[in-house]
Amino acid sequence: MIKHISLLILLTFIGFNSFAQQKEGLLEFVIDVNAMDTSLQVRQQVGMLRNSSMKVYFMRDKSRIDFKMGEMYAITSIVDWKINRSLSLFSTPKGKFATKMEASKFNESLPKPDTTLTVELIDEHKTILGYKCKKAIMRSDSIEYIYWYTNDIKIDLNGQSIINSNIPGLPMEFQTVKDGVMMNFKASNLTFSVPDKKTIFSTAIPAGYIVVTDVD
Repeated sequence: MIKHISLLILLTFIGFNSFAQQKEGLLEFVIDVNAMDTSLQVRQQVGMLRNSSMKVYFMRDKSRIDFKMGEMYAITSIVDWKINRSLSLFSTPKGKFATKMEASKFNESLPKPDTTLTVELIDEHKTILGYKCKKAIMRSDSIEYIYWYTNDIKIDLNGQSIINSNIPGLPMEFQTVKDGVMMNFKASNLTFSVPDKKTIFSTAIPAGYIVVTDVD
């Protein structure tokens, strides 16, 4: 489940290049976690995923995602297209691990979005962080995923697709479901500045991490 959701988030946001008329920014999400069934395993997993969050930093040619999955994992992915470098950091109860490679190779290693999902664009609206959002429903077998997106902010995804290429706009609220666990991501903050850019977008491996892959 962890790998599935992590890859889904990467597919959604890696390739962030820039907001239209904005040079840089930070988009933060709060994550609400709920059990889809009452099994002990699922309830225990949900308990460990409480207080999950995600931060997406962006500026021209650079992006960073900080993904905290409760008490289970912390994942950071940094891509710098200008120097063609990427860095992935995984912090787990068993240790800290780092993978560094060319940005183009990292991009190629990601699975393609699932285009088998059916998509229905709904004439419903709500406001998130002051932006008008439209509703979409994605269906896979018997599961429905609710997705709220806005066209008030334009982004350059640098050739990447969002969760499903049939859904336009920037995701402001969306869901993932896997192994009986539903995670609802909702934008909680959007600012158009990034403090300490040199540190935030650095692709240098921090001290204390075990290097799994380091390809220069």
